[in-house]
Amino acid sequence: MLRLPTLKKRKDEDRLVPVHGHDLRLVLEYIDVNRSRVIRDKLGKSNDHGIVLIGETTGQPLDVGTITREISTLAKQAGLTGKACAHMFRHRFITKVFVSLIELHRCANTDEFRRFLLDGEAIKRKVMEWTGHGSIASLEPYIHLAFDEFANIKKTYSQMNTYLVIDSFASTIEQTLLEIKSAGSHREQAVAILATFSSQLADLKRELLGLDRMAEDAHLEAA
Repeated sequence: MLRLPTLKKRKDEDRLVPVHGHDLRLVLEYIDVNRSRVIRDKLGKSNDHGIVLIGETTGQPLDVGTITREISTLAKQAGLTGKACAHMFRHRFITKVFVSLIELHRCANTDEFRRFLLDGEAIKRKVMEWTGHGSIASLEPYIHLAFDEFANIKKTYSQMNTYLVIDSFASTIEQTLLEIKSAGSHREQAVAILATFSSQLADLKRELLGLDRMAEDAHLEAA
């Protein structure tokens, strides 16, 4: 779980968001290697401000518009004509959470799923904890988006997680190859690559084990 501050509410509080182990490892690697080097060279360890995302040339925290500008640049380079902003990643995450829950609990329609959320206090608290929302009503648009998507994909919760693990794995391999090509292969990089692959393999094995168990349960139920 990744602890994040919830800034939309009046009082200061944190929320925990689920993160795959290998994705979190990439964040930790950035902190321990890339960020640490910049802080040491630009500010000195004693002046470390503690903010994760920093500028490479100054070591200072990124300003609030940096990510927005980066995404805008990437969207233009990709030839995208529709809306593209950082907040859309949040929307996508919430929609994916609901799609997974719909499949997991076999909800037939939006009303049934809405009742499930309202009746299931533990689920309701968990979803709101992940998203930082203050009420189920504010999550309403995502419920409709999730059912629209669910009607097309028909994937189980475990199958979706497995896909996400594999997709993240492939992205990591591609990024690592680019880094090796640009910087040259070194022992430290090789060790980091093996550690990352091992972590992702462990995640994948857990997901596949979950699929095996689901198949076994379905077989027993049919029998």
